[in-house]
Amino acid sequence: MRLPVGALLLLIAATLIAADAARAGEHRVGLDVAALRQVDDGGDPLSTESFTYLALRPDIALQVSDRVRVRLNGGLALILNDDISPLPDTISNAVSTSASGNLLTLDAQGTVEIKVGDWTLAPGGYYHHQFNLNAIGLDLGVRRSLAGGDTEIGAFWNGRVERDRRRWWNNKKFDFRRTWTHNLMLSWTQNLSPRWRSNLSLQYTHMEGPLAESLNYVGRYWYGIPNRLLEEKLPTVRNRYQVNGRLRYAPRPGWSIGFDASYYADDWGIRQMAIEPSFEMKLSRPVSLRLWYRFSAQHGTRYFVLQPDADADLQTRDSDLGSFLLHSPGAVLRVKPDTAGRSDWELRIAIFGFVRNDGIYGFGSNIGSSVDF
Repeated sequence: MRLPVGALLLLIAATLIAADAARAGEHRVGLDVAALRQVDDGGDPLSTESFTYLALRPDIALQVSDRVRVRLNGGLALILNDDISPLPDTISNAVSTSASGNLLTLDAQGTVEIKVGDWTLAPGGYYHHQFNLNAIGLDLGVRRSLAGGDTEIGAFWNGRVERDRRRWWNNKKFDFRRTWTHNLMLSWTQNLSPRWRSNLSLQYTHMEGPLAESLNYVGRYWYGIPNRLLEEKLPTVRNRYQVNGRLRYAPRPGWSIGFDASYYADDWGIRQMAIEPSFEMKLSRPVSLRLWYRFSAQHGTRYFVLQPDADADLQTRDSDLGSFLLHSPGAVLRVKPDTAGRSDWELRIAIFGFVRNDGIYGFGSNIGSSVDF
């Protein structure tokens, strides 16, 4: 399962918005509704990556005791893929494909946080399900607070195994395929002063198994005219590396200026650099507004081919694995009424958009509410 860049951006934004809403209450219950529309106005003329993404994301945190906190979150998503464009008559081995249609996905994740002194141990589990594809996983996190809480270091490991029996784009069947993924992240958060806060994280991911998407295909061209559809072929091993940095400055309560930067590389030849400045302000006592702008530049994999004239050993036309520039602004409005009781309630409304220079663009929104008690 490989989420498109647009859907991944929406999930990251929704996750960060929900995480930022967490407060010091003993228990927390939240619900977010997210939507994304992606439009493919360029790229491969033989296929389209236009789709509509709708998601429902519950989030629950329960303080079982002074030392134990349970977190449960999940997601129910509906992906409505646009119909593919009619194939040209020059295609000799296909008149239609099954590389479109609707898809329902279910995700569930649970974590138990156990606090012992300055240490926090967080084991957890994960499950993903969709038609003819499911994945299970284990999570383990360890954090330690130092210097009276001004420093926090952490190590996090995630393991996933994916079981896939989807048919190929030409409706060909295959036996179950398994993909293994291991992800390790090291994190360091530092309060530099009462107004400055920083974070640095390093991440390594190893994937092994059939990594080509069964519904992706490549159009072979002969003197500029497409004449056959070929299967996507990618290596069965992928190693990915990423470094992330974050700096926040709070001139006064409720206001902040931030800057995020990241660099990504893998052994398929993909390189990506991204920066994201942000600004948060207090509009009134219960209302705040956060603005951000993300820019990223990606150099695509060496296996990306635009119009191949022969069947290669490794090949893909997946635009998310190609080269592009991306611009993505966004905003989230938070309303947090001053309640006299124990409950701490918040409403958040977010919108964002993105545009890439390869003809793909989109816009999304997130509406969520949470209560701490």
